[in-house]
Amino acid sequence: MADYYQSSAGKLKKKLLNRRRCRNNKSTIKPIPSREERISIVDYLCKAISLIEGRAVSKNEILVLLEKIMRQHRLFKPIKNDYAGQYHDGG
Repeated sequence: MADYYQSSAGKLKKKLLNRRRCRNNKSTIKPIPSREERISIVDYLCKAISLIEGRAVSKNEILVLLEKIMRQHRLFKPIKNDYAGQYHDGG
């Protein structure tokens, strides 16, 4: 299979496949909502959560909740390996 992509026909096919794949990925990027859209989303969440919880929920509560939820986390957490503890015989 790798030999096919080394030929001119294979290179052309691979180029077209990559171009199509690149075009498909661009459509998945969502624009950042405008300020008005964000305000309407917060208003909607206030009403919806108030109905669910059966109490009045303030915009400030929603904003604190969203800030907590939407906080960006690291993709990878460092792995802690305590090799000395594994091989310590206690004596």
